[in-house]
Amino acid sequence: MFISFTSVNLISLISILLINLSFLFITPANAGSTLNCPSSATTNSDSGTEYIVTLKTNSQNEAQLQIADILKCLKTTLDKIKDIVDIANQCSNIDPLNIPSTVPNVISSNQYFRDLSFSNFYAFSGYYNQDFVNALSEWDAVSKVQPIVAMKASGLINLNNNQPNQPDVTQDVTNLWNLDRIDQTSRPLDGKYTYPSCAGKDTNMYIVDTGIDILHKEFGGRAKYGKSCCIGCPPCPWDDHGHGTHVSGIVGSITYGVAKAINLIAVKVLNAAGTGTDADIIAGLQFVYNDFLKKKKPSIVNMSLGGGKSDPLNAAVDAITAAGIFVSVAAGNSEDDACQYSPASAPTAIAVGAIKNTDNDALSSYSCYGTCVPIYAPGDNILSTFVKGIVDSTTATLSGTSMASPHVAGAIALYQCSNSTKMTPSEMRNLLISKSDKKLIGNLPDGSNNCILRIPYTDK
Repeated sequence: MFISFTSVNLISLISILLINLSFLFITPANAGSTLNCPSSATTNSDSGTEYIVTLKTNSQNEAQLQIADILKCLKTTLDKIKDIVDIANQCSNIDPLNIPSTVPNVISSNQYFRDLSFSNFYAFSGYYNQDFVNALSEWDAVSKVQPIVAMKASGLINLNNNQPNQPDVTQDVTNLWNLDRIDQTSRPLDGKYTYPSCAGKDTNMYIVDTGIDILHKEFGGRAKYGKSCCIGCPPCPWDDHGHGTHVSGIVGSITYGVAKAINLIAVKVLNAAGTGTDADIIAGLQFVYNDFLKKKKPSIVNMSLGGGKSDPLNAAVDAITAAGIFVSVAAGNSEDDACQYSPASAPTAIAVGAIKNTDNDALSSYSCYGTCVPIYAPGDNILSTFVKGIVDSTTATLSGTSMASPHVAGAIALYQCSNSTKMTPSEMRNLLISKSDKKLIGNLPDGSNNCILRIPYTDK
């Protein structure tokens, strides 16, 4: 299936506008031409379509001036933000399965302007009528105006394989073929999982997904809320679907995780149905970037999701990796070329394909492949954490490239914490490939990279 909090102020928590207040006090001006405002410019689209607009500039000051012009054209200001109670300190005290009616969702009206800019990536989204879309398209400050692209979680829920009586903690690694496979060079499996003792400690893992059940015992208090970024979603990034909790468990749960001491941060970009948009995901990456700058810790992003090709999303991923943040993503479950999809096609992301538990490490039947997929990891019938209440269990067995990607994300944390040399995302990508088990996937199409993930410091 493609499918902390510290002290967060009210605006940064609930505002979809995400606009620097300084915009309102800058005299609008543009380098180059001026935006030609149509008389009917509005933030309420007559077509019902949300657009992402990417600017050409890589200058923050210039971008602020250009966005100020756009706000003036739309006659939009921050005074339309709804006054609601400050919920920043309520999130950890609210039962996600029994949400009070007084707790509002992230703004769901299409009367909004969403600034998606961070680092040297400048873009915004909103619902605009065709006259305004045409005006933006003709403005030489704009690189592209594109309708949003639908995204979804990349995991397949196998409810028939749930473990309703599975205890929260187990030491039987023979039930976890996935962990067993990634610490040795070849089969047969030995029933053990050996990993560096640092176990990803002091590394932040941003799970950009459906949220996380941070109270799950398997996370040992290491899971924290980050931010909810999807339109219409709850204001706190709890998991009302289950996918994000399952992915988090593969990365860093005590029993089922690759990196068992890592910090997990929930960034909710997919709703209760496991769907969202590229604009929602870019908003999530914006939060990741800003949080990374504040915390200054080694950081990794896992995105077990995807959809159609999105140039803005790929550009946002490139901006994240340029900042030194590693990004692992699902290759996709369409059984074709991953280069057709985002974020799998983002050049600086590590797109991960899936293999199944067979003697020849066969490619999973659904997995995407091709030149955009540098590495493969276990993806079939993966037992991990889940949200009790969505199913009658605290674990579930799922399949998909969604399950493969967090293996690589966890492995990056292990390589990072066990290596005294600081690596760039590009260097980490090369290291993962060089340490991988080569030419073992039996049914991989020609032209694909035949590499299976292997974690560091094992002699098996």
